[in-house]
Amino acid sequence: MQTALQHGVMPLLYQHLSTICPEAIPTATLKQLREHFHRNAGYNLFLTSELLKILHLLETHGIPALPFKGPTLAALVYGNLALRQFGDLDILVHKQDLQRTKNLLITHGYQLPLTRVQEEAILKHHYHYAFERDDGSVHVEMHWAFTRRYWPFPLDFTCLWARRTTISLAGTTVGTFSLEELLLILCVHGTKDQWAVLKWVCDVAELLRIHQAMDWGWVMERARTSGGMRILLLGLSLAHDLLGAVLPEDVVHRMQAAPVVQALATQVRTQLCTSLNGLPWETDLHTFNLRVRERAQDRVQYFLFGYLRACCQPLFSFPRLITPNARDQALLPLPPQFAFFYYLLRPVRLTVVHGSRLFMFLLKHLPGL
Repeated sequence: MQTALQHGVMPLLYQHLSTICPEAIPTATLKQLREHFHRNAGYNLFLTSELLKILHLLETHGIPALPFKGPTLAALVYGNLALRQFGDLDILVHKQDLQRTKNLLITHGYQLPLTRVQEEAILKHHYHYAFERDDGSVHVEMHWAFTRRYWPFPLDFTCLWARRTTISLAGTTVGTFSLEELLLILCVHGTKDQWAVLKWVCDVAELLRIHQAMDWGWVMERARTSGGMRILLLGLSLAHDLLGAVLPEDVVHRMQAAPVVQALATQVRTQLCTSLNGLPWETDLHTFNLRVRERAQDRVQYFLFGYLRACCQPLFSFPRLITPNARDQALLPLPPQFAFFYYLLRPVRLTVVHGSRLFMFLLKHLPGL
């Protein structure tokens, strides 16, 4: 039960066990599962109501918005709001409407707990603002993109809006992404976080199950032109191998003919089984992110804006950069009267340490990708 909660599949666990073999489950356990299920269903209905209020607010002020994941994904893919775990609301707006959206949410009981400097940094380097209702009961991620800039699949808001579809959500018609766009977005989202949660694989598998008439020509071409073919094939491979998702023969052939995709899928499956047994996730994030990119320019972009930025993050604070610490002192023990020499030693040590790490990373990971 703890693992099901961790991987976001508690509602599915209860639904299938109670339908197929309720007599095989201890009464107390089945009761506990039922309580989790109903608690999740009630919270999902509450979040859905809040989502509809926000969408109505944006619509009345002329701000185009498309909800995704959360309630819309539960309704669209699972056909039941109660069958998916989610804890926040995700909405896409155009970047030019962000300020107006922010002002509206703040005047209607939400807060953005950031300083002006933090807001500007997120706007420049990230892809969503995280709003919180004043009472702390609702979290809203207001997106203007899906990933950081060093990921494939650049956002085309005009295309998303033109291809949007509609669904019925608690008796209200709302717009959301086309199922082809949604498939790509789910694969990007899962790959971005190394498919660490089983729920994300379930989302892809269920989408493929309920949408037999997928426009595979459009999906494959969109993935190819955006440099995200490996990302797409990895998500499809996991859904196919783990959960039996049905795919066209040519897609399966292309998937199986990509050795890097097969290696990544094996790695994710192994890590999923490891995490299901309570062991830590050990995949090297940077190696994974480099291997999942097929174009050289995307690898270079990730290396510059992803890997290097993560490595240099501790150095961005100038006081921390110049102030000697225990490592400097351990490298060259000096009497107290000569402690000022550590200020000369520290930049040399940092240059050697980070320079050697960078060299080893390039030597190990860039050839053969």
